[in-house]
Amino acid sequence: MKKYWKSCLISIFIVLVIGSFYIQSAYSASKLPDFFIKTVEGKGEEFKGITLDGYLNALGSEQPLEINRNSTKYQSERSYFEEIKDSETDSITIRNLQRQYPEFMRSSKQVFEDAFFEDDKMLVSAFVDFKYNKVLDSSFVIKVLDKRDEKVRSMNLPIPNVKNYAYVWVQEVQYIDGQLMVVSNNNPHDGENHEIHVYSFDIGKKKLLDDRTILSENDPTFDYIYMRQTDNSKENNYIVLRKQTVDPEKPAYINQPLFIYNLHEQVEVKFNIANSDIKNVNETGEGNYYDKNNLYILGIKNGTATVSIYHLAGLEPHKSIRIPLGGKEAFFTAHNIWKRQIYFASSEGEDSDKKLIIADLQNGNILYKGVVQSKKHINNLSATLQIHGITIDK
Repeated sequence: MKKYWKSCLISIFIVLVIGSFYIQSAYSASKLPDFFIKTVEGKGEEFKGITLDGYLNALGSEQPLEINRNSTKYQSERSYFEEIKDSETDSITIRNLQRQYPEFMRSSKQVFEDAFFEDDKMLVSAFVDFKYNKVLDSSFVIKVLDKRDEKVRSMNLPIPNVKNYAYVWVQEVQYIDGQLMVVSNNNPHDGENHEIHVYSFDIGKKKLLDDRTILSENDPTFDYIYMRQTDNSKENNYIVLRKQTVDPEKPAYINQPLFIYNLHEQVEVKFNIANSDIKNVNETGEGNYYDKNNLYILGIKNGTATVSIYHLAGLEPHKSIRIPLGGKEAFFTAHNIWKRQIYFASSEGEDSDKKLIIADLQNGNILYKGVVQSKKHINNLSATLQIHGITIDK
């Protein structure tokens, strides 16, 4: 027993420290205001499954928080085990898949939406098994869950010319016309070139069918950003990138045209985008979305949000909707798109009301308007509330 006394003391000390930390955190959180959403217009049901993510500048620090319809949860109130579990991913899609298919998700060891594809028949994950033996010696690991019989097929397939690359990263997984398509970012060893590949697989025969390079830039200043999909894990024939290069004279980006690729037709899609929308793409950065049919470009002018909608197949002229967010000084601090609705968190300044606005994505009609209110007087704390994200789980 003597040889274990030090270990016992260390364990007791750790328990006491962690316990003291959470008691202090809970005490601090009890002083903070409890926020809720007061409905101003529309039905409260529209707000079901929505969480506003943000932080409160109070008590000399930033307090991360989540606000739902009726209450607030501060990060300092979360248990140690909740923190460990949720630190793996902040993706609602991944958490839902983990709940529905726990064994498959554990075996896939992936926490990125980009690595999954799901339809009513199957769930697929694809990732790169990183191995180095002086050079990259990796392969694609593909797992397929057949929802009809719950059987899982696994396959390790080599990456063509893998030794030429410093790394290969899966960015998108789709199943189109009976083929699994894996979109990846490939960086050669020289660091000068940037490549995007589309690998096509026959998962029934466990065979690579094609390796197609769809974008290659031999420029060390070149970079690109994948635009946000409204649902990463669902079927989509397109990928959309925002291209940019670094200005060698100053630390800034020079933006380039969008790159749109049709995975079904295996061709680049080119159509005209209005100059004002190109400007909005560059100014709002990640504030743009696409789904299997449309590209959505967000902007703001005189307190009104604009959404330009372009049909990716180029079959229809683009249209624009306008959504008032408040007075002329109003702007959005967060946004999201889910199905046929668009969500904005808006404000007119640091000390002004924080609002939630939900609108119909087809015509801009307001479906819901709410304002964040506190059960305690926030001004007594010399505190300011900031909203930076909208999470949807319906």
